[in-house]
Amino acid sequence: MIVSEFLDNIEFHGLGGTCYSNNPYLWKLLSFLGYEAFLLGANMDQPDVHTCIRTRLGSHQYHIDVGYAAPFREPILLENLPYEIRHGEFTYRIKEITNLNKYGVEVLLDGNKIHGYTINEVYRDFAFFSNTIRDSFKTGNTFMSCIRITRFFEDRVIELKNRTLTVYEGKESYSKIFKNIKEIETTVKNDLMMPKCPIKKSIRILEEVTQKSFFEDEDYPVTTI
Repeated sequence: MIVSEFLDNIEFHGLGGTCYSNNPYLWKLLSFLGYEAFLLGANMDQPDVHTCIRTRLGSHQYHIDVGYAAPFREPILLENLPYEIRHGEFTYRIKEITNLNKYGVEVLLDGNKIHGYTINEVYRDFAFFSNTIRDSFKTGNTFMSCIRITRFFEDRVIELKNRTLTVYEGKESYSKIFKNIKEIETTVKNDLMMPKCPIKKSIRILEEVTQKSFFEDEDYPVTTI
């Protein structure tokens, strides 16, 4: 996604982005402002399918990631690891992987790891991720298989994952499941405060891509992370 398209989506549709837009453009902004910042890739189920940022201030290094839908509200000082953030029923742990000489992120539920990534210590240019970005929009891949919106407010975080809305307030959370598109449109407009978001159109496109009814199919996947 070119920067003009990214900014137009924010201005005209109230949209955000994935790690492939949020982190690279923040990296470019930080660099433009004079910070020593570097774009990195991270491994999930495949190598370098996630992006994140490393910054340096003097002798200190920080981890930044605004594309993981995680409660990383500020740069994370790497010399203070391990570092944990409680987010409702989830725990996010940033730690050093000593046998690999790398850093990683774990998402834990009831003490069990359910997701995460390992950061590769090689500085990358945006173009390095071109093929990965292109592949992410193939039918059946994550970004073409679900609806997901995560919005961070000062006192709470609200997430929409397919039909499930979860509100996080500190260490507490509660969820509800929507039964029709009108309920989703209302909550996106009023709770997520995204009145220009084309949520109805997005759901219809997702139905065309997946060949599944978003509301009538009881087996429609509801993502857990």
